[in-house]
Amino acid sequence: KFSGARAIIIKSKNQYYTMGGLECIITGVIDEYGGYLRRTKYHKYTREIFTAVLVGTSFSVALLNVTPGGMYFFHLMDTYAGGLSLLCSALFEAIAVAWFYGMER
Repeated sequence: KFSGARAIIIKSKNQYYTMGGLECIITGVIDEYGGYLRRTKYHKYTREIFTAVLVGTSFSVALLNVTPGGMYFFHLMDTYAGGLSLLCSALFEAIAVAWFYGMER
């Protein structure tokens, strides 16, 4: 009979998927560019520093949504960040990979 249980479950699932996607980005960048990032004097904390920068940047961008013009920013991102532009980007990426590696590979 707890009416907020559904909202809590949806929020926890959303947070789980978001953190999984963030972990995927962090691991990929650290694996690919770890040699460049480890050349600093803080090489023991490379992953932690990169995670803090990524989360801070995400927070700063998300903070725009709670301003008085946040709904306009959300509508702008919803209209132009996904959809046709993302589809065209994926199409051109697939063409570039096929062109670079060849159709036989």
